[in-house]
Amino acid sequence: MVRRMAVCVMTAGSTLACTGVGASGADDPASRLRRAETELARDVVTAGDRARYSVEAARAALELERFDVASKHATNALDALQHAQWDWNYGNVLHRAHLALGHVALSQGDTQRAVSELALAGQTPGSPQLRTFGPNMSLALALLERGQKQPVLDYLSMCGKFWEKHDRLAEWRREIEAGRVPDFGPNLRY
Repeated sequence: MVRRMAVCVMTAGSTLACTGVGASGADDPASRLRRAETELARDVVTAGDRARYSVEAARAALELERFDVASKHATNALDALQHAQWDWNYGNVLHRAHLALGHVALSQGDTQRAVSELALAGQTPGSPQLRTFGPNMSLALALLERGQKQPVLDYLSMCGKFWEKHDRLAEWRREIEAGRVPDFGPNLRY
């Protein structure tokens, strides 16, 4: 069974236009990377857009294990943010770009650089999405699996500055302090 999602928009003539996207089609990592790189090749209007498309490309490249591409796009996202500190998506891009660079570091066996990137990701000022849904915990999980308990506890403390659900952070902290790896659930995907 192929799931389909309808995407609907109002056209200039006030008619509703809808298209369907199959779950096995246009949303795979290769397609997302291609879309983001296509947007970046255009004359992107704002630094905020450059940052957003670059971090989207970095995330897709990570899923494809194209670590050199992920690193390039994550670095470009951070460079673009230097001119987009006012952008509503600033906190999301900062968070995601540093997580991507941390995963790249782990792919190269550089745990200390990954720890540094996790700390930088935790220094995000937050965003509406991060305040509501919380941080991505995939790099934290990878570091816990490598015995890096204290950096993850520090990251949780930083996330408490922007995430409204402190109770989940406290639960994760207790589990880590007890030597267990928490079930981060949907926070591995955000």
